[in-house]
Amino acid sequence: MEKLKIMFFTESKGGACSLYRAWVPCIGLNNAGHYARYSVKWQPCMKDEFDIFVFQRNSVREVIDLIYALKQEGKTVLYDMDDDLLRIPPSNPVFWLYLDAPPGPWYQIQSAVLASGITTTTTELKNLYGVLNETKIIPNWLNIEEHRDVKPLRVADDKVLLFWGGSNTHKECLMLLEDVLLRVMDRYPEVGIVFMGDDPPFEVDWKRVYQIPWGKYRFFKMVMLGCDIGLAPLAQSPFNLGKSDLRIKELTAARLPIIASNYGEYAKSAPLAGGLVAGTPEGWFQSLCQLIENEGERKARSEKAWEWAQQQDVHLNINKSIDVYQEFLEQAKPNQVAVGKDYTDAPLQFSYNEKRDREVMIASS
Repeated sequence: MEKLKIMFFTESKGGACSLYRAWVPCIGLNNAGHYARYSVKWQPCMKDEFDIFVFQRNSVREVIDLIYALKQEGKTVLYDMDDDLLRIPPSNPVFWLYLDAPPGPWYQIQSAVLASGITTTTTELKNLYGVLNETKIIPNWLNIEEHRDVKPLRVADDKVLLFWGGSNTHKECLMLLEDVLLRVMDRYPEVGIVFMGDDPPFEVDWKRVYQIPWGKYRFFKMVMLGCDIGLAPLAQSPFNLGKSDLRIKELTAARLPIIASNYGEYAKSAPLAGGLVAGTPEGWFQSLCQLIENEGERKARSEKAWEWAQQQDVHLNINKSIDVYQEFLEQAKPNQVAVGKDYTDAPLQFSYNEKRDREVMIASS
């Protein structure tokens, strides 16, 4: 097979999308003998260096011209969508952010339509975006080597620690557990709860709550590994139905026995990872009681979680991604629509700083 040459563009080098949809794929592709880099910057010489260009979450008008221009040059341009951006509920703060910047969704839809194709993570999203363009699934994978040597950071040695992590965009999911967690804390004085990222949106016994801000991803892994039970609630909505099982993978990579909502991709992956699923508050309560009271079961489910997580390694699954990129590369044809700007007029965040970014990209290989 001919070596693939792929450039991933993200609007920032932070966040889960940059990590799992650019950085981790680069690791897997380069290890498999291909040539893959990622950047938030653009330089015209990239046009001749790469055959496939993958863009994410475009929020600026000029990127549409860049996509056009690259296709005019015969390049394969893919748009990557790891969320249901067409059905964000009003309860999600991102909904109101979009209202404050109304061109944003239009830029994303235009990018998806004009690209050679779309890559996404779930069957639900594939069906959704398939009406816009040819869409193929590339799941989120773990770089399991990053999880092998992590040292646990335990915030309380005398507690059975529950872990929940997420931003304020996940509050509706956490609200599913309001009464459940209050009942659990009332019954089990030895239980503590770690909230990483955002504050709990309800009153709790703050003496047994440990609020930890977001930090570097390694810090996130350390905190998870220092807990005893992972919580993965998922509110039922069309938007969340498109969510991938990434949170299940992260929790299992931290060797946590998990309880997840019996909904969407969580319902499919959690049992495979030795986790429990719950569809009602009472189901959540009973599952938590079961794990809190039985240390032996926690240990057994932890071992199963880690066993499953290792199977989600990018190096073991990279051929599935390679097949998708190869299929798009073989079927892509240049776009024949004239454009007003060419790739030399790319927006500022794609104005490539060669010395700085090339050092970063070479280090990632």
